[in-house]
Amino acid sequence: MTDLRQTPAYASYMASCGWIVGKVPPFSFPRQPHSHRRPSTFVYIKKLPLLPFSVMKIQRSSLPDFRAVDRLCRAHRAVFIAIEPRIIRGLSVSEVAAIFQQHGYRQASIPMLPTRTLQIDLRQSPKDLFRTFKKDARTSIRKTLHSCRFRVLDPQDEAQRAQFYSFWKTYGRGFVFSVSNFQKLLAAFGSDSFFVCTYTGKGQLLAASLILVHNKSASYYFACVSPLGRLLTSRVSMTNASLVFDDGRVFRSLSRSSGERRLSTPAPSPVFLSLYFLNCFVIFAAKNSTGA
Repeated sequence: MTDLRQTPAYASYMASCGWIVGKVPPFSFPRQPHSHRRPSTFVYIKKLPLLPFSVMKIQRSSLPDFRAVDRLCRAHRAVFIAIEPRIIRGLSVSEVAAIFQQHGYRQASIPMLPTRTLQIDLRQSPKDLFRTFKKDARTSIRKTLHSCRFRVLDPQDEAQRAQFYSFWKTYGRGFVFSVSNFQKLLAAFGSDSFFVCTYTGKGQLLAASLILVHNKSASYYFACVSPLGRLLTSRVSMTNASLVFDDGRVFRSLSRSSGERRLSTPAPSPVFLSLYFLNCFVIFAAKNSTGA
């Protein structure tokens, strides 16, 4: 499943925020000679203010062609690059780390993105899907479904967009987008975005989620819950209940990222860093001196 950060819509959003968007081919494995058939990887480059340098990041992709990454680094005078690959099928985390180390990268201790992603197959029946939740979660969801109602809002509707953003700015935890960047994100995904909101029976907003879609895979991107919503039931039940709410849309899967260990499928994804110019002059000094 393609991560949102490797989709054309997200690349369009990053470009609208002032990032330079590049592409590099995938890494060539000796046992996979047809790697050129795999999709290219989006690279995001940000110029540093008042300096002739830049920083780069590659997020949730397959392994990139490191030579192509090097060429981009040189072209944009990148002083720093962070790569957070997705789980590579057939390779352990240690094997992926070894490949990065061979190309001058080191594994970082602090990730830039949530380290774990929960993926749910929505092709199963609602009854089978409900059975996959733990007992406490099932109880909370039943309570939420009994006492609350749900509504899908259109991000392209100015009033509904303003309602979601106001609620998110008031009750969102952590980083909240500026109005400008929020509108750019919604504009980039267009009809492949929607809000799922949870209300009391009297119409008071309790929780809201932004869902972004790519290739019939829905991704839970932002969510927030009011203090009243937290009192009535847990945030997990609020968001899970809203995510399984069916408004007639057909999705194959749903993904949700989290730094919490309980969302442990698939395995954690590490981040690899390279101080590019330092690598050029120190780590790769012998390589450069030979003209390789």
